[in-house]
Amino acid sequence: TELAIEIAASQSWASQKGGSTTETVSVEARPTVPPHSSLPVRVALYKSNISYPYEFKAEVNYDLTMKGFLRWGGNAWYTHPENRPTWEHTFAVGPFRDKASSIRYQWDKRYIPGEVKW
Repeated sequence: TELAIEIAASQSWASQKGGSTTETVSVEARPTVPPHSSLPVRVALYKSNISYPYEFKAEVNYDLTMKGFLRWGGNAWYTHPENRPTWEHTFAVGPFRDKASSIRYQWDKRYIPGEVKW
């Protein structure tokens, strides 16, 4: 799975929304105009769109806690309790933290006796 995130200047981590940017430009000129005459004035505005290449990498991790009862016999817990206990376990999703909380490690080693509790 690949995740791409683009953050524009007007966006924040809290929300993502489209919009427009308004910039006010003020130009002041004080030409001397003789009485009963006119003087042409020209103001030229140019809009430009400049893009700077920017790239970053982020390591994202979070804890996933599952809580619920295990089925009678043949359940995933290493002792296979028969009394349908309620069990809670927290997995870390992201960079490796430790064997017990790494869901990837637990899955990869699931068939090695004694290596994992699931």
